[in-house]
Amino acid sequence: MAESSIQGLEDVVHYPTNIRAAQIAEKRKKFDKLPSFVQAGLFLYEKLNNVRRQDFFPRLVAFDILKNEGNSLFAEGRYEEAARKYEEALCIFRYIRSEAAHWREEGIDDQYLSEVESKGQTEDEQSKINSFKLLCYLNLAACNLKLGNSRTAVDSCNEALRLDPTNVKALYRRAKAEMLVSKPGDAGYQRAVDDLDKAQKLDSGNESVKKEYREAVETLKGLEETAKKQAKAAQSAEASSMSPVPTMTAEDEKRLMEQVPELAALNEYYCLRINRGLEHWRRGRTRSRCWSRWASSTWCRSTRRTSTKYATSRSVSSSLSTWT
Repeated sequence: MAESSIQGLEDVVHYPTNIRAAQIAEKRKKFDKLPSFVQAGLFLYEKLNNVRRQDFFPRLVAFDILKNEGNSLFAEGRYEEAARKYEEALCIFRYIRSEAAHWREEGIDDQYLSEVESKGQTEDEQSKINSFKLLCYLNLAACNLKLGNSRTAVDSCNEALRLDPTNVKALYRRAKAEMLVSKPGDAGYQRAVDDLDKAQKLDSGNESVKKEYREAVETLKGLEETAKKQAKAAQSAEASSMSPVPTMTAEDEKRLMEQVPELAALNEYYCLRINRGLEHWRRGRTRSRCWSRWASSTWCRSTRRTSTKYATSRSVSSSLSTWT
């Protein structure tokens, strides 16, 4: 009784908090769909705001410092910390900001958010900014591959390919990330094979890409062969499970004729009539006369004899049942 009362009290206490959390989550749906390295720009806004206000060269120096720190951490195997440094470097040129002054206390609201990408004053500056961001995306993909964050790695490669659609590293790392979460035969695995195919065509001398592509293709071929064998085995099993269709051999037919003399007589009678019809046809009778006379004669005689001497349907049926 006491435990149930305590549980009920905890539910009452946490109920307003849960409602508040649900309301906040409803307002930040767009923000939650952004890649984590883009979301980081909102939380690093104040920290890097002074750097962003500087001219191009001071921002370049700050970017280079953060990038080198990330490279050192990556070489030491501290991939999580390295990723944070690459995110900081990226946020110098691309970030999220909120127009709401107290968003940390009131929560993130999509309607007050805006994304900013720095533009160079000259074509040379813009080209360098793009190359800086491309480098960050590639390094973030490498870190997240090491950490097993395949979704973030794919997002990083997508951004890199947006800047450079023929970047071999981006294609290769996106393929590796897709393979982490996909099985052979899945759509994600096929996308990975397509990326590897494109990468090895762009850089035919890259042995790592070519090896990965060959292994992926062989895996898919093996999967297709296995599927074909399974389908064939299933068909064979289904065919073997079906009851065989009974067939009557010549010996069975002869034995049946011996057991049912009436059936043999009928068989001889109709064979005789058919032979006579064919003989008349060969002698030059017209088709219509031959057919009408033969058909009417056969029908009349068979009807008359069936009612008398050859009315053996009942005996034939009983004999057949005895034979089977």
